[in-house]
Amino acid sequence: MRTFSLEGRFPIGGPSNHSAAAVLADGTERGSKASLASVVSGGSPRDFSSPKKRNSTFSGVVSLAGDGNVPDSPIGSIRSDSSRSPRRRVPVILAANDIHSVLGRFHLRLKYDGSKEELLVHLVEAQDLTPAGDTGFRDPYVKMYLEPDEEQRTQQTAVHRTETHPYFDQQLSFPLKPRNLVKSNFVLQLLDYDRFSHDEVVGEIRFLLNTLDLSGCELWGDLIAVRKPSETTAELLISLSYLPQAERLTVVVMKAKNLSISHEPFVKLYLLVNDKRTKKRKTSAIRALDPTNPIWNEAFTFELPSSQLQDAGVELFVTSNEAEGQDLGCGVGLREGGSGTQHWQDLMQNNRKPIAMWHVLR
Repeated sequence: MRTFSLEGRFPIGGPSNHSAAAVLADGTERGSKASLASVVSGGSPRDFSSPKKRNSTFSGVVSLAGDGNVPDSPIGSIRSDSSRSPRRRVPVILAANDIHSVLGRFHLRLKYDGSKEELLVHLVEAQDLTPAGDTGFRDPYVKMYLEPDEEQRTQQTAVHRTETHPYFDQQLSFPLKPRNLVKSNFVLQLLDYDRFSHDEVVGEIRFLLNTLDLSGCELWGDLIAVRKPSETTAELLISLSYLPQAERLTVVVMKAKNLSISHEPFVKLYLLVNDKRTKKRKTSAIRALDPTNPIWNEAFTFELPSSQLQDAGVELFVTSNEAEGQDLGCGVGLREGGSGTQHWQDLMQNNRKPIAMWHVLR
């Protein structure tokens, strides 16, 4: 058996503390239950960095086809020698430099159908899913999407309750124009289902499609833990729901944590339409023994036509009468970015269902 390894740096897409390596290993195609250890035979680590907004891991991978029509990888491509069958391929391995950030690994296959202008994805399995903290995985499932995508389409699996080696064997497809292949990232996220709050993104795999041979590619990728806010970061938990028939938005200010305010904190809310404040509300001031972690659980309703939902949003500020001018705030809406955009998207996709999420206060 002959082993290939390749070293080099990928271009940096944005600041990140995560890094990864692409290692190439020869061998026949493995069954869906094969372990990654039987596929990988060695390699040297390579640093990766990723876009800031999603705390991603991979900004590029190695193209493994044996023909010369493969899109150029930032570090080139590997060709099989003449003694090998041209149809025989080796798997792409995305391995993390920091083994302490790895929460498991995923096995999938990708192929681009030019006649239908679709990316075909076969999600095979996950192995060795390990807890990111003391609480561990409760009910993991997978969400996948392409980025950028103006229509923000996602695909997801069923919840695999308490499974550390879930077998998916799920076929998925994503509409994708040929001209968008060179700039599209494939993103796989592992989430932990929570019936009482917003599902938490636990780990992520991300890579550029144009660095793969999409005539047929098999891939194993390490799932990298998504960085969580520091325990000292001030955050606000709110719930959103929208009733289309009544055209009514409900905002529930639930609680906050790690505030620097020491006296009777309260929250000011503004309804935004086209970035303009149209309505204002505020909670009661909390007189508590621990004002740094107040609980409100107060609901506010706003009349909001369905036609304005995409252009609307909510601003929230935590303050007190003694800390005026030092307000900490957050925004929720499609124009906010980060968790603010994600929360509003979930609201629009789940009418009538309350969706709760923590937001960092800045």
